[in-house]
Parts: sequence; structure tokens; C-alpha cells
Amino acid sequence: MALKLKEFDVVEYLDDEEVVAEYLKASFESRDINGITSAISDITRSRSIKELAVKVDLTYKELYEILYRDKKTDLSTIQKLCEVLDLPIDIISQKIATV
Repeated sequence: MALKLKEFDVVEYLDDEEVVAEYLKASFESRDINGITSAISDITRSRSIKELAVKVDLTYKELYEILYRDKKTDLSTIQKLCEVLDLPIDIISQKIATV
């Protein structure tokens, strides 16, 4: 019998706010905007992207392109997303200066 492996998806583990905060903190510590965007993208997948788009005043397509198509974005959009996602802003403000 062959062993069947399931592809790892971090979203399955983003069901606790403390885990989400640590994941986001680690992404900021990487100092890599792609890593930060990827982490926020994962967190967004664990929630509703359509509702988030409305809350950050972007179209669904614009938000999708930022999160999933590596479209460049500015830090203020990232910060707004974090606020809407109720992600710990103190992590962001501590790390912005070092990114």
C-alpha cells in the first residue's frame, strides 16, 4: 500500500490568533516584502477575501493581484490589510523601521 501524503497548507493552522501573530511576526523578521505579502496572503485565505477587499477600499481583483499575483504594493496597503484582519499592529510598527 502506497503512502498518500497531503500537501502542506499553512492556512489549516491559522485558526488561532496567537499563531497568526507569530506567523506574521516571523514574516516581518525576514525583512522580505514578498514573505510579508505571502504571510498576509495566507492569513487572508483563512478569512474572506471579498469582505476584506471592501474593508480596505480595493476591488476584489486589486486585492487578489496584490496577494496572489506578486503585484507590487505599498506599505500603507499592507498596514491597512493588517488592521482590517485585526493583526497586531504593534508587530508592524516595530518592524517597519527595520524592513
